[in-house]
Amino acid sequence: LMRIKQIPIPFPPIAQQRRIVQVLSRIGAKITAEEQRLAALQALFRSLLQQLMTGQVRVPGSNAGTQGRRST
Repeated sequence: LMRIKQIPIPFPPIAQQRRIVQVLSRIGAKITAEEQRLAALQALFRSLLQQLMTGQVRVPGSNAGTQGRRST
């Protein structure tokens, strides 16, 4: 363990470190925004699905409610 502590580890210059932090922060913010967008779309999907299943919303042009009947 002591030998490992003695191995020098090079670091990039501070300006480059700051730039790396900026880039990673922006990427993190974009990921967070996309996760929030996904959650909102999933909630919308569940809501619309619930409305379709309960008949609150009907799909235009569908034959909902007439399935199984034959016109004579």
